[in-house]
Amino acid sequence: MRILFLAEFAHYRKWAPKHYRDLLIHISEKNKEHRIKIVYSDDENPNLETDLNNFAPAMVFYFDTDTFQENMSKFNFTLDWKVPKSLVLLDMFYPSRIINNSAVSKMDCLIHFGKSKKMVDYYSKIFPKKLILCLNSRFINGAKFRDYKQKKSYDIIFYGTRRYYHNFQEENLDVIKEYLKRYEKNYKKKAPKEINFYPLRERLENLLSKTNKFNVLYLPEQNSYKSKIVNDKLSRLLNSSKMAVACSTITDICMHKYFEIAGSNCTILGDIPSDYQDLFKGRICEVNEFMSDSEILKRIEELLRDDSKREDITFNLYRRVQKQHSYDQALLNFNVLIEQIKNYKKI
Repeated sequence: MRILFLAEFAHYRKWAPKHYRDLLIHISEKNKEHRIKIVYSDDENPNLETDLNNFAPAMVFYFDTDTFQENMSKFNFTLDWKVPKSLVLLDMFYPSRIINNSAVSKMDCLIHFGKSKKMVDYYSKIFPKKLILCLNSRFINGAKFRDYKQKKSYDIIFYGTRRYYHNFQEENLDVIKEYLKRYEKNYKKKAPKEINFYPLRERLENLLSKTNKFNVLYLPEQNSYKSKIVNDKLSRLLNSSKMAVACSTITDICMHKYFEIAGSNCTILGDIPSDYQDLFKGRICEVNEFMSDSEILKRIEELLRDDSKREDITFNLYRRVQKQHSYDQALLNFNVLIEQIKNYKKI
C-alpha cells in the first residue's frame, strides 16, 4: 500500500534531539509491507501538489505537535482526498486547539504519540465517529541513547524544562480535572488558574536544592531546541549519573525523558504514568508530588545507598526499553495501526 507521511518540519525534521525524523525515516525505509513517502512542511517543491497527486496514496498520516498548524496549510489540498486520513499528535492536552479545528474535522483518526487511555477516552467522547488510537511509546533511538559504560560521577541530574505555567483549567480535559482535585485535596486550597505542567520536576528541584546530601547536577532549564547537551552527548551525561528526573506532568503521560534516561542505563527518579505501570513499577526510584519531603528524601537515600539493587533494577529496565521501545518496535506498531485504520468503519 502506498502511504503518505506529511510532517510539520519544526518538530519532525528540525528538532533533531528528539529524533522524530530518524523515526519516520526508519519506519519508511525498513517497511516491507508498505511504500511510504515522507514530505515535510518546509518543502519548497513548486510541483508539490502534482507530485503528491501522482503518488496517489491509499492513506495519509499528518504528523504535528498539538493541532494542524498554519505551517501545514500547504497540504490543505490533501484534506479533500477520499482516502483515510490520520493526525498524529505529540501533545493532545490542548483540546481548545483541536476540537474546533477545521482540518481536524476532516480526519478519520487521531493518534496520540504514546499510550494514554485517558486521552483515548476523552477524545472518543468528543469525536464519536473518529477512530482514536495511540502509539505504544515515543520510542528510543538506540544508536544514540545507550549504555556508554561511564563512571557514575553524579547522584542526580536535572535537565529540560521544570516550569511551564498555563491556564490548563480552560482546557477542560478530564485528566487535568483529576489532577486539580488531587491538588486541592492535598494542599487544602483552591488551585490557581495558571498551574505548572511539570509540578514534580519543580518540587524535586526546590527540595533537593535545600539539602547538601546529594551530588546534583542542574543543567540550565532549556528545552532541546536551545540546549547544547543533546543526543549522544546527553546520553553519556545521563549514563554518568545514578539518577535523573522525569515527570508524567499534570496530564499523566509518558514524556520522552523516561525513555532517554532508561535508555542510557540511568535510574529514573520520578512518578509513573498510569499506562506504563507494567514497564516502570519496581524499576525506578518512584516518588510523587504529594509525598512529604521526608518520604521523598528517604526513598532517594535508600536507593542511592544500595548500589546493587539500583544497578539491577536499572539494567533490567534498560534492556526492556531498548528491546520493547526501539525503532523496530515502532515500525511493527505503526503497521498494526495502519491495519486498524484500513479496517475501521465509521459509525
